[in-house]
Amino acid sequence: MEVKAIIFDCDGVLVDSEPYSCAVWKPVLAKRGVYIEEDFKLIVGKNSTDAIKFFFDKYSFTGNIDEIAMEKEEEYYNFAKGKIKPFPGTVEFIEKALELNLAICVASSGTPEKINFNLTEGGLACYFKTIISCEDIKKGKPEPDIFLASAERLGLKPENCIVVEDSLYGITAAKRAFMYCIGLTTSFPGERLIEADMIVDNLREVPLEELCVSFV
Repeated sequence: MEVKAIIFDCDGVLVDSEPYSCAVWKPVLAKRGVYIEEDFKLIVGKNSTDAIKFFFDKYSFTGNIDEIAMEKEEEYYNFAKGKIKPFPGTVEFIEKALELNLAICVASSGTPEKINFNLTEGGLACYFKTIISCEDIKKGKPEPDIFLASAERLGLKPENCIVVEDSLYGITAAKRAFMYCIGLTTSFPGERLIEADMIVDNLREVPLEELCVSFV
């Protein structure tokens, strides 16, 4: 099948925001008497609602999910302001995709506000007209809903799309959507990303033109 679109996750793929997104869970949960250390890898790729449910189960506490999610988002904006940058090679990869007449889309577990913040702070907002967020789907990653919704919004079949992901949940979601997946080692080591079709350290390593030709 012909490659017609590239679907990007946002945090950890387009912009180097995962460290800030994860770090702000600490003060938010500490206010509720929950002190976490290295649980972040277990929530990377999850939307805030699913992450909070994970913490509820693990630490046996409860609270208002919407309130916690809103507080976490505000903490993130305050902490990450002025620090968000695109990964090396991101802009060049996006521009190469556009040069090849490929559609591009962001499919992120974040809220529309957080996605817009990240893209704006990272100087990438001008490239993306199609954005799918947690508000556009019923089930988050690792379910395939977000990528299937992206293909539908673009008017394409899933097999015409390539997904770029950094999280284990995201890669599983892409494969469940029957899409080719490029796994970035920005959040997990390569040996953890074996479900991906291609594993790279950064987007400069992706031979996009050759990949497109190989699909035909």
